[in-house]
This record gives sequence, structure tokens and C-alpha cells, in this order.
Amino acid sequence: MEVRGVYVPDRIELSAGVPAELRFVRHDPAECASRLLIPAFGVDRQLPLGVPVTVIIPNPTPGEFLFTCHHGIYHGHLVVRNARRQDGSKRGVKS
Repeated sequence: MEVRGVYVPDRIELSAGVPAELRFVRHDPAECASRLLIPAFGVDRQLPLGVPVTVIIPNPTPGEFLFTCHHGIYHGHLVVRNARRQDGSKRGVKS
């Protein structure tokens, strides 16, 4: 994911219960872009200019979660969906 005045992409889909690695590279020199917050997952990371930063979400839960810069100007969403099994049913959902 790139930070260039906005997050690109600004919507990321993840599967519930499946660990995810998100890589952020800040290209925007604005101070606002220097920090990433994903409150639902306890993420508060510095984003040095031009340095890739990996954020691990070890056990995402279903829902839609906001991620922002520390001023709330840049923002995007993590959309976590229940994973589907090969038989088409959703994992973790009883029929």
C-alpha cells in the first residue's frame, strides 16, 4: 500500500482468522502521513519517508475497520469477511 496524499488502495479485503501482512510505503512528505493508526487492531506505527513498514494483523475478525493517519485526514478501510470453505459454506458460521 502506498501513502501519496491518500492511501492507495484505500480499501483492503481480508479473510477472518487468516493472518495478514500489510506493507505501507510512505511517499508523501507531509507530517500528517508520518503515522498510521488502525485502532481496532491496536496498530500505531511510524511511517518513515520511503521506508517499507510491515503491519501484521494476526487474527482479523469480521467487520469493516477504519485506518487513518494520526490527524484523521488520510483514511481507508479494512474489510474482513468470513472465509469460505471449499464446500461454499462460511468458516465459523453454523448452518
